Amino acid sequence: TQNAYFEVTPRGGLVDLLNMTSTLEEVLIHALAPNLDYLPAGFCQENPTEYISSEKFRALIAHLRPQYDYIVIDTPPV
Repeated sequence: TQNAYFEVTPRGGLVDLLNMTSTLEEVLIHALAPNLDYLPAGFCQENPTEYISSEKFRALIAHLRPQYDYIVIDTPPV
């Protein structure tokens, strides 16, 4: 629903990034609002819980942490 809210059609997202089929620069959407970047979920055919509990996801958050004041992760209840 975030894609509709931001009125964007993503070219990929978090899943593609973690699967190493896209780079962060390819999937990160800039300038939706002042000081706001958006990383769509991407297209997940598998269990999404596996992605957010993976070591790759932890590494991504560690990489992004110095670049952002806040990182909001919108997920369904697990």
